[in-house]
Amino acid sequence: MREVVRLLAWVEKIGEREASLTELSRNSRKAREILGLLEKYDLVRVRRKGRVYLISLNERGLELLSLLRRAEELLKAAGAAPAVWPPAQQAAQQSLPSFAADNPWLAILAERGRARVGV
Repeated sequence: MREVVRLLAWVEKIGEREASLTELSRNSRKAREILGLLEKYDLVRVRRKGRVYLISLNERGLELLSLLRRAEELLKAAGAAPAVWPPAQQAAQQSLPSFAADNPWLAILAERGRARVGV
């Protein structure tokens, strides 16, 4: 089960774009482990550009990605998706200084950070 969850997380992280091995993980051993897991289930297409390996989802991987996004939509529509971020965001705003409390750029930067980390 843990392998499937990890697999779904990496499929979501790659998404519809091409990613290099270093984007998956800076640790080369971990990146190769991730690539091996994705290749085991035939979800990725790997091509080499110079010394860089570029990874993209193949048709099967894209189908899994669309199913994953559909499941997320269903959970949100049913109200079953946990509202983790708003309470944490409110708590963070209470502890911020007055000049940063209403700054819209903080929300944008936080979202970019979450996207980059894969949360």
